[in-house]
Amino acid sequence: MAHLKRAEAPLRYLTKSLVKKALSCPRKLVYATNPDTYPQKYDLVADPMRQHLSTEGERFGDYCKDLFPLGIEIGKDTSFERHSNAPMSEADLIDETKRLLMGEEPIVLFEGAVHHGLLFARPDVLVKTIDTDNNQTELKIIEVKSKSWDSRHTVESKMLTLKNSIRSTFLPYIQDVAFQTLVLRRAFPDFRISSWLMMRDRAKKLKDTLDKEGMAQSIDDSV
Repeated sequence: MAHLKRAEAPLRYLTKSLVKKALSCPRKLVYATNPDTYPQKYDLVADPMRQHLSTEGERFGDYCKDLFPLGIEIGKDTSFERHSNAPMSEADLIDETKRLLMGEEPIVLFEGAVHHGLLFARPDVLVKTIDTDNNQTELKIIEVKSKSWDSRHTVESKMLTLKNSIRSTFLPYIQDVAFQTLVLRRAFPDFRISSWLMMRDRAKKLKDTLDKEGMAQSIDDSV
């Protein structure tokens, strides 16, 4: 009797989306990782509000990409050698990201793919800088959020309560970038990793030129 080899299940990474579900309710993680058994409500019925928020988020994300004109979008405009026109696999995306980040030059990547073990992250923007004086390489994780910010206030007054805990309105964003920071620090232990949120600044007037410095807010002390 022929021996039938059991097919291996596809590798399933723990992503920031799954982490967010687990933080809101551990049971949601079970539902999300078993979509055939537990179909999600928004998969069955189109949600106009969800679609609107997604569209607005994509528009703001495209605007922020214009702040980095030399940025490379992983999976779209990279030079990874493929033998077909099929979309790049997660392994391909990871390999291409690592190849570019391990180069000797500074670089900006959009939607880079990084993993450590079963942890997987795709930061909106990764900025690699090299300090030749101190012989140190830094990776800036920039998470783009369409939420507004007011630079007339300090980070502490906007993000922290009087008891020095993170405000609920900002907690999901901090948890989001904190997970990505964890993955990057484990994947690139020799690099300095810093964490940033990029948001609309209500204190600034619209200019003819783009200003990434005015939109990026470091939260390195918070994660």
